[in-house]
Amino acid sequence: MANGRLQTGGPRRKRLISISVTLGLHGQSPGRAAHARSQADETSTIPGFQHSGPGGGLIVRRPGYKPIIVMKTTISRLAVFDLDGTLVDSRHDLAAAANAARAALGLPMWPVESVVRCIGEGAQNLIKGVTPEATPEQRDVAMAAFKAHYAAHCCDATPVYDGVVELIDQLTAVGWRLAVLTNKPDGFSRTILAHHGLAQRFLAITGGDRFRKPDPRGLNELITAAETTPAQAWMIGDHHTDIQVGRAAGCRTLFAAWGFGRLEGQVPHATATDPTAAGNVLLDGPWPAI
Repeated sequence: MANGRLQTGGPRRKRLISISVTLGLHGQSPGRAAHARSQADETSTIPGFQHSGPGGGLIVRRPGYKPIIVMKTTISRLAVFDLDGTLVDSRHDLAAAANAARAALGLPMWPVESVVRCIGEGAQNLIKGVTPEATPEQRDVAMAAFKAHYAAHCCDATPVYDGVVELIDQLTAVGWRLAVLTNKPDGFSRTILAHHGLAQRFLAITGGDRFRKPDPRGLNELITAAETTPAQAWMIGDHHTDIQVGRAAGCRTLFAAWGFGRLEGQVPHATATDPTAAGNVLLDGPWPAI
């Protein structure tokens, strides 16, 4: 390796390949023109990196060349996404399931906008919010109806937001690790992401079965799994709990203003009106102080 470039191939077939293992250290976001674009062009031709080399190295494989072990020398950057209102627009399917819960108690339907105000803090709180007049026993019935309906229809009208796939591609191309942290139950979260072909793009998908935002333990586990630090991580979401959990874990936070959540007085480190603008914040910098 010389000057950050790897030389491969035999005497008659030598070629220099730029390998983007990770990005720089904290607070020093390289410009996309100077770093991300050139690295993405090169890494797009590489079938994949595998964390199977000795000492935590990465094995780079290219057709016609011997595998090369590249040692990891910097800390990975991590983007943790909320699901509802950030990656997918789930309002209509959630409202339909919430109204199935109300119908199970003989209650009239609510408009989508009324249900949306109850989304963001887990299924239990959603059911509590849409059945304010119910007893605990009635809410058990409502929850069963909600889960049955949502299990059958959670992907009926839940599209991925425009620009999300492109954002995932851009971050992955320059070595970022990606994860999902949501208050939605694990099973529903994985079903929706798998339906859209996105489940495999994330190193982990953590639902609200054990910890619910703003409890930082789920985010702390993701940071550990990514082998990085809070200073290298961003929590991205459209709800005040996303901002709260990010700050509690010591991460930078980005408010996804394209979603349907609310800040409730929380102050994020950055705000983006769409996924393209989010990519500009994450990749172009400079990053705000934590």
